[in-house]
Amino acid sequence: MEIDTTAPRIEGLTASAESNGELHVTFHAIDSFSPIKRAEYSLDAGDWQFVEPAGKLSDAKTEDYDFRIAVATASPSKKKSAADVAPTDHVVVVRVYDRYDNLGTGKFVVRGH
Repeated sequence: MEIDTTAPRIEGLTASAESNGELHVTFHAIDSFSPIKRAEYSLDAGDWQFVEPAGKLSDAKTEDYDFRIAVATASPSKKKSAADVAPTDHVVVVRVYDRYDNLGTGKFVVRGH
């Protein structure tokens, strides 16, 4: 009987603002014992969203993730105050589960998007 209580690790988590209003997120998930089962992200404490690995299949002890998140913006038709045009920080949280549902998490703050 196999027992795995070790959480997967998230390495190299980065997120950057793109000119089209999206955030580009990349990270690497590693588990020393069992394959990565799934990954999810949350933007600004929103609902968790499934994200698939770059290879489209979660079946290895290491997986790479590379995806984009659309960021909602205010309607351009409204008159904006100085506070409305100030840069906004965004928080991207990712979580990764291995085959035994051990959980690893990571967080990245994108400043002034």
